[in-house]
Amino acid sequence: MFLVSCISVSSLFLVTKAIITLEQVKISQTKNIGKTVYFSCKVTGTDFNKAYIHWYQKKAGKALKHLLYIRAEDGVLHYDDENDKEIFKASQNEDIAESDFIINSLKVDHSATYYCSCWDSHSE
Repeated sequence: MFLVSCISVSSLFLVTKAIITLEQVKISQTKNIGKTVYFSCKVTGTDFNKAYIHWYQKKAGKALKHLLYIRAEDGVLHYDDENDKEIFKASQNEDIAESDFIINSLKVDHSATYYCSCWDSHSE
C-alpha cells in the first residue's frame, strides 16, 4: 500500500495598511493512494469577500508551482493548467473567512508541500 504525504504551510504577507495573516492548522497529512485530502487556509487582516486565495505546490528539487486561485467573493476558480481541474479544487467559506484546498484521487506524484497565499486586490 502506498501512502502520499502532503504538507501545508502557512504564510504571512505584509501589506501597506494591514497585516494579512494566513493560518493552516493541519500542516501535515498522510493519506492512501486514491483518497482525498483537504487543507484549509484561514484569512485574517483583510476583507475576506475581496480576497483572492492562491494555492501553490512545492516538490523537492523543483520550483514553486502556482496551481490555482479562488476569488472569495463568488468562488470562481482560475487554473494555471486546465488539466488540473479534475485533481485540484478550492472552495471558500465566507462565514469563517477560510478557503479549502482539495486534492482528489491522490497519487504518489502529489507528494509535496502546498502553500496558500492571499491577495486583497487583483488584476485579471
